[in-house]
Amino acid sequence: MRVSLFLGKDDYKFAEWEHTAPEIKKLAANSVITVSPGPDRNHASICIVCSGSLSLKFMVRDLHQAQSSLIRSMEESVIADYEHENYDYWGQIPPFGVVELYAMELLHDASVSEAELEALFRLTELFLIDHFMMFTFRANEIEKVQRYMKDTIRSSIQYAHQGAHYFRFKPAGW
Repeated sequence: MRVSLFLGKDDYKFAEWEHTAPEIKKLAANSVITVSPGPDRNHASICIVCSGSLSLKFMVRDLHQAQSSLIRSMEESVIADYEHENYDYWGQIPPFGVVELYAMELLHDASVSEAELEALFRLTELFLIDHFMMFTFRANEIEKVQRYMKDTIRSSIQYAHQGAHYFRFKPAGW
């Protein structure tokens, strides 16, 4: 989905997933997702509030609509040789619905457990894939939260863009 269409939705919530861990289901049930426009129609601000003690805010940017050079770097990271050991048929960059995450801000107090923080990032990953075809993020954007994003990073392909280190998330089986 394009960010401009995403902004036009009436309601934002986490989808129901059958085989979801109990801590993720609990967080999803008690969460409120607020989406607001960014500086233009290709950007959106997403705020997920799970309780008074836990929230995550970040921006997304529609890379195709913004005609970002990041798309070219992502395409260069695709392994086209089907005989290569890391070749993945589903590793291609979609023609739309590719967003960059940035300005990530995690707020929580000491009562929030490590498992809850990891669950929040897993939920966020599932929310993004439910709405967009692919997402990417710069490594230095996630330095403070990287330990909660282990599963996301493990399912990502690394690439470089203008000297910076990036990840593009690709769910298993895609």
